[in-house]
Amino acid sequence: IFDPQQVVGNKPQTCWWNPLTFVKDPAHAIKLSNVLVDATREKNATSNAFFDNSARDLVAGLILAAALGNRPITEIFTWVNDDTDTTAQTILVRHHQPLWADRLEGIASLVPQTRSGVYGGASTMLQFLSNPENANWITPQHDIPEFQHEQFVTSTDTLYALSLEGGGSAAPILAALTVAVAEAALDQGAKSPGGRLATPMLIELDEAANICPWRELPNQYSHFGSRGIVVDTILQSWSQGVEVWGEAGMKKLWGPANLSIYLGGSKEIPFLKDLSELIGDIWEDSINISTGRGGRSQSRSLDSQRRPLATISQLAALPLGRAWVFASGATPVLIQTQPWMTSPNAHEITQSIKQHAN
Repeated sequence: IFDPQQVVGNKPQTCWWNPLTFVKDPAHAIKLSNVLVDATREKNATSNAFFDNSARDLVAGLILAAALGNRPITEIFTWVNDDTDTTAQTILVRHHQPLWADRLEGIASLVPQTRSGVYGGASTMLQFLSNPENANWITPQHDIPEFQHEQFVTSTDTLYALSLEGGGSAAPILAALTVAVAEAALDQGAKSPGGRLATPMLIELDEAANICPWRELPNQYSHFGSRGIVVDTILQSWSQGVEVWGEAGMKKLWGPANLSIYLGGSKEIPFLKDLSELIGDIWEDSINISTGRGGRSQSRSLDSQRRPLATISQLAALPLGRAWVFASGATPVLIQTQPWMTSPNAHEITQSIKQHAN
């Protein structure tokens, strides 16, 4: 259980993880930088191409220096809050990364007002490193083992990575951990017989838009299945996903998914219209009744009236306990869901809750 914010209660910490073990080269430093920055950026924040890109470059360069220099990741926060500190540049030169050293030197040489804006932006992106509770989970703890994400993907273990939203959130760390595990699984799958993991991996991304806003997720989605990785992305609404990945990104998530489930509650008409069209239409017989001097007559017209099987209003008002399932190669189907309380495993789940409640 990886739980920096003690979501499951005041349980003893049983592991720690060094995010810098993900950084093998400059490309991985950029990936980690993007993950950390995206997880800390406000959804509707205004952007400035120069300052945003420069701050990302600064964070990536500092991450690369810390990884090459075998420094704790929290030291990056010290460096980014002192624009006169040249430790990172020195490490990069020593490890044959002169271009990155020059990039950091160039940022440090900007006019004071511009330099302050870039460093300030980078410092805000890395603010989560200043939280002592977060730091305990990403720096060496001598009395507990280090979590090795590359070893984990070859095991049959389960990792529970937990975080809350809001101030002091550990979401950047959780997002980085998720990406590291997913990429390690992709690499392991590529090296495995048949190009797939021997034991399939399930990645359950609950509240993905808030906890794990991984920008590359849509691009990787269709690739996961071919490597034996099953990814379940849970969102509150279509627009919540659009906030993180954009309209094109959400379509990349929705389109390749082998199984999509709509559980109701949406009031987004364009989304519901698309669902209604996916579900399709039905033909209804039309019955005409007429009355005259000769009495009453009735006629039936076969297949004369076409209507949606599920209208927009019906989808918006989908009752609790119902869901529409869209599976590849199958007709959409309306199902009745089963709460865990009425499932065959209800007794075991209840006992587990009681056991871990204290």
